Amino acid sequence: MIGLSARHLVSERMDDPALDPQQHRAALRGLARINRCSRTVPVIWSRLEPWLRDSDHVVRVLDLATGGGDLAIGLAERAQRCGRPLQMIAGDISPTACAHTAERAAAAGVTIDTAVFDALRDAWPDDIDIVVNSLFLHHLNEDDVVHILQRAAACARLGGVVSDLRRTRRGYVLAAAGVRLLSRSPIVHDDGPQSVRAAFTTEELRALVERAGIPHATVRSTFPQRHLITWRRR
Repeated sequence: MIGLSARHLVSERMDDPALDPQQHRAALRGLARINRCSRTVPVIWSRLEPWLRDSDHVVRVLDLATGGGDLAIGLAERAQRCGRPLQMIAGDISPTACAHTAERAAAAGVTIDTAVFDALRDAWPDDIDIVVNSLFLHHLNEDDVVHILQRAAACARLGGVVSDLRRTRRGYVLAAAGVRLLSRSPIVHDDGPQSVRAAFTTEELRALVERAGIPHATVRSTFPQRHLITWRRR
């Protein structure tokens, strides 16, 4: 096993723009099962729900780098069940990912707007209250992480919630075993452990959040071997 004392950032197979769309969709389906087990939606919803409850207008939430739309769809479903005013926008650089998300949202009976854009270089959707994201930061170099966090903080009127992996030995073992138990996609089998090698330690991520200069931002650990960055404008 490659050592985990330092980040090992390489391009993952799912990031390849030439990836076959059918293989891409199969990998996204495998990730959906993994994300359900990781309980990312309930963790992020628990932070968002009070913000929605306090709002007197429809809250526009941007899910950045949505992938297969697991987070966006899960939040939209919970908001619909609870009667909370939420308009979900799911953005990704991949047209395949956005199309997959739109199809899944329709099947789930929730309304989600999708937008294809490069989060690092393109303009983001306008009029956003909250930015959420899961499993994007570990794909980026340190300067780009700071840039994304700064853009998110500038974009969101209310605040943001960002989840990502922790680079730990336990996290690596969980990823290596979990991807094979929960997915048959060889892409997921390769990318899962690599994602942990590319992730940040808690100290590294806190330093990047500090560099981003987001007021009132916190970084805490959550199940299973994840980080959660949260900030709310006051």
